[in-house]
Amino acid sequence: MFTWNNRRGGTANVQECLDHFLANKEWSTLFPRLKVSHLDFGGSNHWAVLADLEANLEGMYLKQRRKLFRFKPWWLRDEECMEIILSEWL
Repeated sequence: MFTWNNRRGGTANVQECLDHFLANKEWSTLFPRLKVSHLDFGGSNHWAVLADLEANLEGMYLKQRRKLFRFKPWWLRDEECMEIILSEWL
């Protein structure tokens, strides 16, 4: 897909893929099914880049609700268990 066009006709026409979307690792983790698309702007020679987050958020919340935390009694045998509980939960 070309996202930039110099709007010239024939062999003078140049089309390039210039408009990109960049996400860091945190974004990729937070939105694993992020959908990026290009929107046609009639008044510009560039296309807008749209990052669709809302559809993914709904799926993320449903996934989180289904996954319940369950404490495993054998964790108490680990030497660092109490430290982790005190520092992270209380």
